Amino acid sequence: DNAVKPIMEGLGDNPGVMAWDVINEPEWIIAASDNGGHSSNTLNSYPLSTVRSYVKDVVDCIHQYAKQPVSVGSASMKWISTSGGQFDFWTGLGLDFYDFHWYDWATPWFNPLTTPAANLKLDKPVIIGEMMPDTMNSSLKMSHKDVLEGLLKDGYSGYLLWAWTDGSINCRDKTSPDFAAFKTAHPELNIDGT
Repeated sequence: DNAVKPIMEGLGDNPGVMAWDVINEPEWIIAASDNGGHSSNTLNSYPLSTVRSYVKDVVDCIHQYAKQPVSVGSASMKWISTSGGQFDFWTGLGLDFYDFHWYDWATPWFNPLTTPAANLKLDKPVIIGEMMPDTMNSSLKMSHKDVLEGLLKDGYSGYLLWAWTDGSINCRDKTSPDFAAFKTAHPELNIDGT
């Protein structure tokens, strides 16, 4: 009532808001006993049932007051599906799409270029909400255009880089040509903007 509701009432139809992320990488605060031993050593941890209840309450509030879709920024494919991942933490909560993060540490086990979105057996579209900006110097050794082509082929609905102006790479200069080339190659996607 004092935080989420006023924000939704103020921005719930703002065209500058693409979507709402209830919580970013909540897996790091889920108790190790519920999380395959992967909670943070420095943060308070909570039972999975408590975190799911919190997410459901916030999703319901957002849906009541806002027009934009809502999701959770999961730390890895590992936690969004038992098909392709290991755990199913976020289904059944009213999310409008699924969002997981992909960094090179996860690539050997949870790689969307080798796991089509359909294999996750989820009921909504799936995006990569955070992705390593320097794919050429990762284990992938691929351009962002090639990554985009692979994700499109594998049925993912999009991806976002973390971060556009990362300390080690300026995405505007380094990756913009890849995005422009992908946009040109796929007029059927009707991608707006640069």
